Amino acid sequence: MSSGTTPFSRLVTVSVTGSTQDDLREALTGPEAGSWPHLSALRARSQTAGRGRAGHVWTTPPDGALTVSVVLRPLVPVERLEWLPLLAGLAVQRTLEPRLEGAGWRVWTKWPNDVVALPEDPGAVADLPGWGRNRKVAGVLCELVPAPARDGAGGRDPR
Repeated sequence: MSSGTTPFSRLVTVSVTGSTQDDLREALTGPEAGSWPHLSALRARSQTAGRGRAGHVWTTPPDGALTVSVVLRPLVPVERLEWLPLLAGLAVQRTLEPRLEGAGWRVWTKWPNDVVALPEDPGAVADLPGWGRNRKVAGVLCELVPAPARDGAGGRDPR
């Protein structure tokens, strides 16, 4: 468990994991599910088998990126949750924009779930295959995890 001030109701940090998303899904469907309230987070300093869209693997060296999965329990109908990845990406973009102002980078969202930085001076960075001069800052992957049935009641509460 992490110490210090955090906006999360619970923050667990591990040194290395395959995937924070897979680990959190397992925790939310297991016997410890109740210990992960709204705005809980699982963070890894290194991730060896993270998942992106279309089965892409997302790996990070130790402290090479922020890899985190967050529990949200929104009070909206399940059919409206399809907008969550887009809204989360937009929130990341809008949070970063003022912080990068004057640093030589512009931030934008790349459909459907990436946040990308583009240098204001095109000659400032080299091209990367598949990305050009853009740099991926964040990828947002959302997953609906139904709550486990309680005492045989069979009720399913989206997590």
